[in-house]
Amino acid sequence: MPVLHEEIDFLVTDGQRARELVVAEVHADTLAYNVVPMLGTLGENGYTDEEMKMQNESRKILDLPNLAVSPTCVRVPVMVGHAIEVRATYEREVDLAEAKAALEAFPNLIVEEAPTPLAAAGRDETFVGRVRVDLGDPKSLNFFVVGDNLLKGAALNTVQLAELAVERGLVGARA
Repeated sequence: MPVLHEEIDFLVTDGQRARELVVAEVHADTLAYNVVPMLGTLGENGYTDEEMKMQNESRKILDLPNLAVSPTCVRVPVMVGHAIEVRATYEREVDLAEAKAALEAFPNLIVEEAPTPLAAAGRDETFVGRVRVDLGDPKSLNFFVVGDNLLKGAALNTVQLAELAVERGLVGARA
């Protein structure tokens, strides 16, 4: 094992000591050198308000009021970016080549082997990777999605959807 500086070797040998050096005031736990599986205010159902927002917004955006969504939001100390692991279940068995081709054809979506928030920082596109058929359910597809949350959010999505609607003749000036 490499020799660490004496001041930080406890990050490897005594995590509790490292954790106690910081008093968590904003988040549920220390963020530095950590991953915190609690984002938002915990509700009576065991899910946080952020997790419920993810469920409700997904249903609204996709216009699927009964969409089964059971998220766990995790705080990861990165400068910029959102990430989500998706398990999508379909009516029939997934054809992996067909699924990847559909993703690759989608505008402003880049398919990579293992996308990261760091690589997505400063980019308008959304990145998808780790695309694979679920080991326990051949009707389900698992994939990882990342994006720059400061650039790719509700405002940019609205503009891109409006541009697409105009391009397809769904909206526009009447003659």
